[in-house]
Amino acid sequence: MEQAAQRGLPVNVYRLARVTGDRKQGFINAKDLVWSIIAAGLNNRVLPELHVEEPWTPVDTISDFIVQHSLSRPGNDVFNVTPENNIAVMDIFGWLQSLSFDFELVSLKAWCQTLEREGSEQDKTILSFFTRTDNSHDASAGDDSASDTNRVIAMAFEDSRYQSASEALGVTLPAITRELFSLYLEYGTTHQLIPTPIIPLQKQLPAFISADELPTAEDHMETINE
Repeated sequence: MEQAAQRGLPVNVYRLARVTGDRKQGFINAKDLVWSIIAAGLNNRVLPELHVEEPWTPVDTISDFIVQHSLSRPGNDVFNVTPENNIAVMDIFGWLQSLSFDFELVSLKAWCQTLEREGSEQDKTILSFFTRTDNSHDASAGDDSASDTNRVIAMAFEDSRYQSASEALGVTLPAITRELFSLYLEYGTTHQLIPTPIIPLQKQLPAFISADELPTAEDHMETINE
């Protein structure tokens, strides 16, 4: 791309965040980091407390924007294709608990230890993400108190160029709603990528989608600790 730009050809760079399934079929990538954490966690009935917020971007909207923008506005610029609002991983876990998926929330260290001790070889593959960056701070070892579980890590990107361009084209990224998340869950359970909840998913979805407010994973933790 750099050589093409040097030759005077129009080049746009589109930097993507977490790409999620489309809004019609709800496809999920089994190798995606978050879905791998969810799958391994549900398989072993534990999920880690991860206070992270990140941008989720449905692939069909991203594709529409890139195609329309590259055809109508070729040029030399960089666009961080991210939504206005992030989604909190702990809220996702709260949705799962509200839908009777069977798991306990534990510290990251305890989660890694459980997977190391009880997980399948497939489940254990996700552990490398948490342990490979710094062996001296192995997530499966050490003191729980060493980690600040209340700290929220938000993935931040400068995306003003994208926001302006998307508004001009009328192609804006949607929020990850309970309705859209339900599509992902239906796809995941139907294709056996994640275990099914205790109560059949289809029976729960109408109330889940229409509910004004549902307890988050942190609400469940407060109830457990009382």
